[in-house]
Amino acid sequence: MIKSYKPMLLLYLLLFSVSFLVIGCSDTQTQKEHSQIHEQQDRDKELTQSKDKLAIDENPIPDENSKDLDQIAIGQSAAQVQDMFGKKYELLNDADTNTVIWRFDFTQNTDYKFPREKTLQNMNVDVVDLDGLKKGVIDSQLFIKFDDEDMVSSFSYYYKGSDNNIKVRHMFEDGTIKEERI
Repeated sequence: MIKSYKPMLLLYLLLFSVSFLVIGCSDTQTQKEHSQIHEQQDRDKELTQSKDKLAIDENPIPDENSKDLDQIAIGQSAAQVQDMFGKKYELLNDADTNTVIWRFDFTQNTDYKFPREKTLQNMNVDVVDLDGLKKGVIDSQLFIKFDDEDMVSSFSYYYKGSDNNIKVRHMFEDGTIKEERI
């Protein structure tokens, strides 16, 4: 009689193994679907974060010193720039092209002095005071590049956005405007 139980026991073990395999595979499929969903959510999250990184404030240039910024245009004279922003600027050299750049430091802090302790800043080249912007010591900085005829060829405006991130608005020689978070 013991011999007759062996085939039955083998049959039960085989059925148990097959059912376990079927259940395990169906869980694997479900896990695979969950994994794909999580991967898609991660991709969506990364895409949203990259869009946020490039996002521009709805009011991109919030301080009062920018009131004339929209009036700057490629080809304007140095005299026109002085009429808009005054004569309180510092002459710098463009580190890439060795051309003249004007830097306007906009701040309510009357004691503000551009930091010169770093090598590049000490060389009088176009370096942004990012620490000052982050700490609120300075409101914004405007760098205007001129061509050989003293006409505006490009500019960059650095400021702290309403989200407390440092942002820059560039106008290139072809008139293209690009805004980005630093």
